[in-house]
Amino acid sequence: MDGESRDSGISRDPPPANGASQMSDEGALREKAREMIQAGQLPDRRPDRTWGGPGVGADCTICRVPVKRDEVEFEIEFTRSGDNPGLDTYQFHIRCFAAWEFERQNLELAGGAILERPTETLP
Repeated sequence: MDGESRDSGISRDPPPANGASQMSDEGALREKAREMIQAGQLPDRRPDRTWGGPGVGADCTICRVPVKRDEVEFEIEFTRSGDNPGLDTYQFHIRCFAAWEFERQNLELAGGAILERPTETLP
């Protein structure tokens, strides 16, 4: 093999194409989504509208990494009423959206209290 050791410790694999590579661990993404819901930075209900398509470079609401053109971006929209009517929109990578959706549904099933659970995956 041209004198090159297979055990050099250098990875030749490219970094993950998914923009959530900064927070690639599912548990970490779910924890961040849960914290954002609890802090009121993300809604805890179903969106009024959901779109998906190529990324436009907007920062992902959860991981803050831009969703690139070669990645799928989810955009969700919520209608506000009352004293401050309008629209709130959020952009996500697929994995970040899935983490938010999982935690949002967890909240819904728990009757308003997000269940605390370990972020580690058991073997």
